[in-house]
Amino acid sequence: MPLSYKEITSNGSAAQDLSFTFDYIDVTNLSVYVDGTIKTYQTDWDLPDTNRVEFASGQHPTSGAVIRIQRNTPSTTRIVDFQDGSVLSEKDLDDSARQIFFISQEASDTAGGAITVSVDGQIDGQNRNVKNVAAPTENHHAVNLGFLNTNITAINNVNSNMA
Repeated sequence: MPLSYKEITSNGSAAQDLSFTFDYIDVTNLSVYVDGTIKTYQTDWDLPDTNRVEFASGQHPTSGAVIRIQRNTPSTTRIVDFQDGSVLSEKDLDDSARQIFFISQEASDTAGGAITVSVDGQIDGQNRNVKNVAAPTENHHAVNLGFLNTNITAINNVNSNMA
């Protein structure tokens, strides 16, 4: 189960439950995607409750669309910068620890969703389509559907000639 995102298949209804259970530091750390297209906060969607997304009127995804609510904690800058002689507040300490914790969860989710080598030595695509596969240039390269469609006539001709 992912720790930093939730995927929901839309039923096309404005009343669909789009709640999620993961925590975040700031709403700017949340992203909402519909079928892989990022949606704009306060234009396409809003957060009426701490852990529930609501789409704006007329922006509801169609039935069958994949809605992904995802936390993206900043990892290039620190949320809290401690200074010598300053007062340490519980909130600052919590936010600093939560940033590190959330980044580790997000990294774990990314690794868990990656194409991996299974225990039998085979590539496991986790029952997902692979995209952005270049056209093959060597005999051992994977073939994408575009390449196959472009070359199917030639392949069929070779098959006929061999028969």
